[in-house]
Amino acid sequence: MSDCSTRDRFRPGHPLRGVPAGVATRHGKTSVLEEELGGPGGLRLCTVPVDTDAFGTFAGDRPRPGSAEDVVVAKARAGAREGGFEVGLASEGSFGPAPALPLATVQRELVCLVQPGSGLVVIGRATAVASWAVSTRVAAHEDLRDAARRICALTADPLLVRPDPLGTGEGITREVVGEPGLARALSRARCASTTGEVHVSHDLRAHTCPPRVPVIARAAADLALRLARRCTECGSPGTGPIAAERGLACRWCGTPTDEVRAVVDQCPACRARTRREDVGDHRPRRGDPARCPRCNP
Repeated sequence: MSDCSTRDRFRPGHPLRGVPAGVATRHGKTSVLEEELGGPGGLRLCTVPVDTDAFGTFAGDRPRPGSAEDVVVAKARAGAREGGFEVGLASEGSFGPAPALPLATVQRELVCLVQPGSGLVVIGRATAVASWAVSTRVAAHEDLRDAARRICALTADPLLVRPDPLGTGEGITREVVGEPGLARALSRARCASTTGEVHVSHDLRAHTCPPRVPVIARAAADLALRLARRCTECGSPGTGPIAAERGLACRWCGTPTDEVRAVVDQCPACRARTRREDVGDHRPRRGDPARCPRCNP
């Protein structure tokens, strides 16, 4: 175990202040999480080299055994268990289409803290449009050198090359960079493909995909904010938003707009709920007429 450090985060008397936490990762995520969760008064983050590939890979050769939420909780539990810590931390990322943006790829990041002794489970979340993400197929008839040139013109980041369909899992090459290396990886994947087609995408593991890192950091920041809040009923950390109520009254006519008027928070321990109408430091008390169905039909 390594990378132990702290940063000012929780108030004196907070039950997680200064507590060592095992971060389940082999892909360098400890330093990312530390920015938001470590420091004097925060958690003391310590890397635990859990085999996180056992919980699924981006290549698909090891399927994810459950939802992203299930997996991030299981990883965090492994970090606590295998490191011998009271607290475990982990992150999980997923990529897919957005219902409102069918042509866009959306990145969803989760960062989870578990405390097996108390049963505490808290998850921070962040989402972003991954406009940088490469996902392309090389047809069976396409020249591999031309394909390598075409793809390398799109990105210089490390790539993942696999047969399409995946088949037995043979022919996968990770962390591919440069045209010569990509051409070799394409040839290897084509030989393992039953159709001759090959799929190429970003190698989405955190240590080989710099564009993922800021969104992971945002999910860690969301987790930190949740952990800093303590339930008014039971005192547990982790209270955070679970729903939003829309209908903020228009400042011109009073008609409900589509803006958020209140947020509902819930404690992860006792499930007590509270309602907050002050949902942002800079949000006006009255809605924007431009968002009003009466003033701007």
